[in-house]
Amino acid sequence: MSTSPEKNRAAWGSTILVFAVLLLNNLWEADRCPLAGTEGHRAIAAHQMAESGQWLFPKLYGQVYLRKPPLHYWMLAGLEKITGLSGEWIWRIPSVVAAGFTAAFLCFMAARWFGPPAGLVSGLSYLALLVLWSQNRSADVDAVNTLFSVIAACSLIELRSGRGPRPLPWSLLLAAAFGAALLVKGPACLPLVLGTVVGLSLAFRSWSWLRRPAVWGGLVLGLLIFFSWAVTAWMTLRAGNQPVDLSGVDEATSRIFFTSLKDIPRIIALPVVLLVYGLPLSFVLPFAFHSALRLNGADSSGPIVRSLTASFFSALLVGILAGLHNPRYGYLVLPLLCPLAGAVALALQEGRLPAPLQRSVLSLLAFSALGFTALHLGLLGMVWHSVGVDFPLVVAGTLALVLCVAALTAWLLNQPLAIGRTLILLLLLTTIPFARFNNGQRARRSGLHTSQSLRRVIKDSGRVSARNMVFFQPEIFYYAGVRVDALTGSPESQAPEKDCWMVLHWKELQKWQAEAPGRLSCVTRLPTAKMGVYAAWYTAPQSK
Repeated sequence: MSTSPEKNRAAWGSTILVFAVLLLNNLWEADRCPLAGTEGHRAIAAHQMAESGQWLFPKLYGQVYLRKPPLHYWMLAGLEKITGLSGEWIWRIPSVVAAGFTAAFLCFMAARWFGPPAGLVSGLSYLALLVLWSQNRSADVDAVNTLFSVIAACSLIELRSGRGPRPLPWSLLLAAAFGAALLVKGPACLPLVLGTVVGLSLAFRSWSWLRRPAVWGGLVLGLLIFFSWAVTAWMTLRAGNQPVDLSGVDEATSRIFFTSLKDIPRIIALPVVLLVYGLPLSFVLPFAFHSALRLNGADSSGPIVRSLTASFFSALLVGILAGLHNPRYGYLVLPLLCPLAGAVALALQEGRLPAPLQRSVLSLLAFSALGFTALHLGLLGMVWHSVGVDFPLVVAGTLALVLCVAALTAWLLNQPLAIGRTLILLLLLTTIPFARFNNGQRARRSGLHTSQSLRRVIKDSGRVSARNMVFFQPEIFYYAGVRVDALTGSPESQAPEKDCWMVLHWKELQKWQAEAPGRLSCVTRLPTAKMGVYAAWYTAPQSK
């Protein structure tokens, strides 16, 4: 039997391996597409933070931008300062590393709870959460928020279990992770954190564990970390007579909490949607209730399995009660399935599962291989249709078919370890067509093409005035290489004092044409993915 030092070396070895695999998966071609969606809001605000040296709160082209708290911006801006580099690759590195740390942390915790073999399966199974792949190679906040939220949830489970003689390190980890999650995406972490608190209390029919100083102290300290920044930022803004931007609060309210009757069907359907998004890992949930995993036995891993299962379902329940209707805000719950997958894999390896359940697990692994192969070929087909294929894509597709056949052969030969290995290789190969497909989607949604058209329209001018488009697609101005004078009021109150080019959303254009007739000329529509954007020459009153 392995000694404790040998188990520790195996656990740390698995953790490092998992981290390296996730880095390889998410770094592949992560720099080969422009900023898209809300990536520009994070990256450009962080870039300007690094340039200006104003770190308390982010700004977009001089306008205070508090759609999200500042920690993610600090990370991106800090990396710029350290490396002296900027660009898509630098701005996406924090998400890539955060995804690697999330998988590595799940590996470490599962190894601690169940043993090193379960840890390795837990960490590598994070790859199977395909719905997270896009956020893991993005400049946005979601991967970082998932990391800190998962650490906070696992710290709560560890504190409830009372496995270690010294709870202080876990309490401090809880405080740091909870505070960091709030500083990354505000209340978006609460479904998982509160779900874990409620789930653990209901699963063990006691709320008394919350009275432990290590538990409530960690939660309170996390809140204090967040509010120390929030109060400082609010006082600074008020002292400078700057408007307090509550857009982040409004967004959280509209995206997370119940605001309209029309959201009810989506709220009710959310758990089912998340379970579907979590496939094939969602299939481990029925096994968590089987006695083979010692849910009620003397083994200390049994309460952990119960804790993970209860936390997962309670997080879904908290989401329903809060009116959560955007599935993206529920993705951070899915990583709790990974340690459960590790526990099931260990039970299979040790022969604790009855023969029918063993065949069920093997069949699920084989069907997963078929599903991943179909996904791989589907992505390959879409890439082929849009941009064509090259040698790496052809090789990856061929190898995917070979691995699928190998997995089915291992299934027939009753070799679960061989199936697992082929699944990991198949997922890593799927990175190649996925990266091409994802990059193509981002390129179509990006403001890069708009910026090129804007540059042709304004020619040698290096400055434009804009308002709404600063907050809609800030990457347009970054890629165009122009300075922006942000308009903060109506055409009547904030008209530019000098002739200039303006970039206007179509609604703004109508307003300016109505309230400042005759001032706009050379109106040119710019190509965009989903909104009408115009460049127009503005003639100031004294120039007419």
